Amino acid sequence: MPGCFSYVVAKDSADENAIWVTEVWDGLASHDTSLSLPSVKNAMPRAKEIVSSFERIAVTSPVWGVGLPAARAH
Repeated sequence: MPGCFSYVVAKDSADENAIWVTEVWDGLASHDTSLSLPSVKNAMPRAKEIVSSFERIAVTSPVWGVGLPAARAH
């Protein structure tokens, strides 16, 4: 998706009933825009049941990573 550098779904090695979803975007606007894409809209009903039970959501600001553009000074 435009603006998405990485999207990873991983099993939790300590809890067989837990998963981790990590997304790296170029900004909040790109993420918000992705929610209006037909493919995302079609997937939302299937994912909503799982996502709604997530206990924790964290918004971070990546400072370095392979495949990411150079960090911007804040």
